[in-house]
Amino acid sequence: DEHGRTPLHIACSRMETPETLALIRLLLQHQADPNAVCNGQTPLTLAIGLANESVVDLLLNDETTDPSTALGYGNGNALCLLLSTAYESR
Repeated sequence: DEHGRTPLHIACSRMETPETLALIRLLLQHQADPNAVCNGQTPLTLAIGLANESVVDLLLNDETTDPSTALGYGNGNALCLLLSTAYESR
């Protein structure tokens, strides 16, 4: 969209449902970039922030997902966010 979010960012920001998981699988099968950064977030960090465990698993099991992608804005990467007390899971 005009803010730089990809369809995968948007899907990973939604509530975890069977339909959402199917959509994310479809996007990944069609080469959606799981490492795209928008406003300091990747699809993986969005899923982590929402505690969507199935989405996190799906992304991490995709061979193209790189959890060490630099997020910018001084955020480090997805693994750094997991350890940050300012970014605790809901």
